[in-house]
Amino acid sequence: MQVATEAERLSQQLTMLEVRAPALRAIRAPVDNGAELRLVVQQHGALLFEWLTVALRDRLTGPRVPITDAQRAAAAGQASLEAMARQDRLTQDRRIVEYGALRRFAAWDQDEAAGVALPPVHDAPQVATILFDGALS
Repeated sequence: MQVATEAERLSQQLTMLEVRAPALRAIRAPVDNGAELRLVVQQHGALLFEWLTVALRDRLTGPRVPITDAQRAAAAGQASLEAMARQDRLTQDRRIVEYGALRRFAAWDQDEAAGVALPPVHDAPQVATILFDGALS
């Protein structure tokens, strides 16, 4: 039996919220005046930030999985804009944050190859805040 990592668990929760949001948006006159949708959006944002922090911390501490060429291309902005436009806003937000994290990972890989020290693990929340605010502003 394989145990899911914290990042995988958070990713599953994000996916559940991303599935739920379009259904809530489809309701023409919600009884709660959209409160449930706003709650889903807030929960998604909080989980997305938590996922980003965990991903950064894992990248700084654990064995580094090499970034694939497909990931590099997507992070460089070569992902299909048409495909992204068809996605729900929450899914788009997650993709934007994921691509920002991939760009940061690639920069760290280059820094490490050049002999530049990576940030300490305890700076992961601060780096996550900078990336999150920059990606979704």
